[in-house]
Amino acid sequence: MLKTSTAILIVIILICTLSCENKPVVLEIEKVVIAIEDTITHEIIEADEAKVKPGESVGIVLINVSGFEKNDEGMNRFEMDMEVIDPTGNVAVQQDEVLGFKGWRNLEDNVATSPSVLLTISPEYPPGIYEFKVTIYDQVGTGKATASKTFEVITDEGY
Repeated sequence: MLKTSTAILIVIILICTLSCENKPVVLEIEKVVIAIEDTITHEIIEADEAKVKPGESVGIVLINVSGFEKNDEGMNRFEMDMEVIDPTGNVAVQQDEVLGFKGWRNLEDNVATSPSVLLTISPEYPPGIYEFKVTIYDQVGTGKATASKTFEVITDEGY
């Protein structure tokens, strides 16, 4: 009798484990904006379209990302990866975990209001349209979201 009840318990645990797995949650992003850095004030300014020259900076800002979970200490922890695709479709820049400790926060209502990634354009970047892609993910829960925007690298003659 003990063997039968043990087998039933194992089956129940196995069923719950398979059906109760943490399934990936999609983080909600209210808005995605492309931004440029003002070369004088160094403020990040939202732009309808970003045209940048080598030496200038362009960024992607995620507005009101929700769905994060808190750890046992009541803190949120999130991270971002970035990728920039050049005009020929090749990966020009790829960097994982760009936030580091900046992503460890106590988010009000579990919402990150404006996480962002900034990239300074290298002189080697040829003119053309680039795609700036970021993935933000919850390091406490399983939430994740990817967003992208385009920007254009121009020469001095392009202004």
